[in-house]
Amino acid sequence: MHQSMMKKFFEDHSTPHLTRLKEKQQQVMTKLNQPIHIRDLILQTDATGETQHTSRTPSTAAQRLRAHILFLFNLVNEDHRSNYCQQDNEGHYTLKKNKENHVTRLLMNECSLYTNKPLSIAAFHCLYQDIEKMAEILEPNVHVLLSSFSVKDPQSKLLNMLIFIEGGRPPIMHSFAKNMASNLDIIYDKKEILFCQQAITSSFHANYVASKEGLLISMDSVFEITTQGGATYTQAIDVCLDHMYGHSKHLLMRRIASSDTLLPEQVEQCVTSDTVDIQMGNSLATHVVHADLNYSMHDDYKADLGLRPLTAEIRTRIIPNEFSTMRVVLDRNGYKIFQPIFGNDCVIEVLHERLAARYKPEWEDLINYHNAQVCAQQNNQLKIIIETINKNLDDLTQQILCLKQNFLQQYKPSFWLRWVNTAEKMAFEKIASEKTTKILAIIKAYKIKPLWLNEHWKKELLSELNSLDLLSNEHQTTLIKSLS
Repeated sequence: MHQSMMKKFFEDHSTPHLTRLKEKQQQVMTKLNQPIHIRDLILQTDATGETQHTSRTPSTAAQRLRAHILFLFNLVNEDHRSNYCQQDNEGHYTLKKNKENHVTRLLMNECSLYTNKPLSIAAFHCLYQDIEKMAEILEPNVHVLLSSFSVKDPQSKLLNMLIFIEGGRPPIMHSFAKNMASNLDIIYDKKEILFCQQAITSSFHANYVASKEGLLISMDSVFEITTQGGATYTQAIDVCLDHMYGHSKHLLMRRIASSDTLLPEQVEQCVTSDTVDIQMGNSLATHVVHADLNYSMHDDYKADLGLRPLTAEIRTRIIPNEFSTMRVVLDRNGYKIFQPIFGNDCVIEVLHERLAARYKPEWEDLINYHNAQVCAQQNNQLKIIIETINKNLDDLTQQILCLKQNFLQQYKPSFWLRWVNTAEKMAFEKIASEKTTKILAIIKAYKIKPLWLNEHWKKELLSELNSLDLLSNEHQTTLIKSLS
């Protein structure tokens, strides 16, 4: 619908400056929307974490949780390296040529990382910092969704917290809470209350909520991710009941309405849940990834299975020595983990590499229209700058011509010499004419230069004019005022 509008915008070359801007915008759009390839690993486990465990010592849960997360980092890292990286003589890995926009992503179902007791705000903050340090091992283009942690705030409200990590140097972390609690969500104590942003009847979905104690809670689960190759996609995450109420949909709508930047055309929507169906009315993308113990992307959604590159040697090497009873074996859909460091036995479904999803047609129209508006706004802002500068230049040209006349009038010959074309008068007029011509040439030249920074350009122009040694201090002041 709006593709023709974008095409017309980029084909309209009204001035050299606008042409340069439009060329730059087209370059940005081309780089932004390079094809991205996604390879998903989906961990499926009991959606109670360790809340039901009685055989394991609760005091070791924090250490085991960290060791478990580090193990998962190593597993997805090794998968990514096997598919998309090359190793140098010093053992360092880099992405292979033409694999800069290939992503390996590990997802898991909701509540997979719930501990025997909820984490305090301070404990979660400490865990977050440790995860950030551990994430430094992740290769670029490795993405991990840790779903999810139970965190208790000072008012005994239970937050269902998630962390999304983008591997890189340094890693990028996104932390946010589930927006809409379910009456089936886990409660440890009857005195505890499940955190919920709003009543079910409310249609507003905030990005952030501040508690009475000043705690800022993020529900901002829609954000942009840029690959090592510069391609970008929008990552939208719905947590269980949030999907039923269109949380990502509302956040994206507000993002489109308020953003003044270009938005990518590729989008990945992931639903992490415990027994929630995909709602077509709340789906943004042509392909939705569902991480839920009760659903298989292969068996239920007919997604193709991928290769399993982790050899027996690699699978053994990534297991910490202190957890030697743990085993990672090949499974029908990927890998199966017995006696894991944290939680219950689980399966990792390995999906085949695919192109990143696109927006559904109705959303694609909105994104294209938004981008056309952003380009038009940038275009108008540049037009205003150019018009302002050109007006100042035209005024300056007239002032320079007046300076020339005043300069010539400084020569006042006697009545006798007025009728004699002396060499002195000719030389004087020649110098004045040459210097004025140079000034006008400078002004003309600047009219065809890219005018990106007004202040920088004015200083540069005045410097060149002053170098001609023609202008008095009074005239320099006049020029500066004319350009202000």
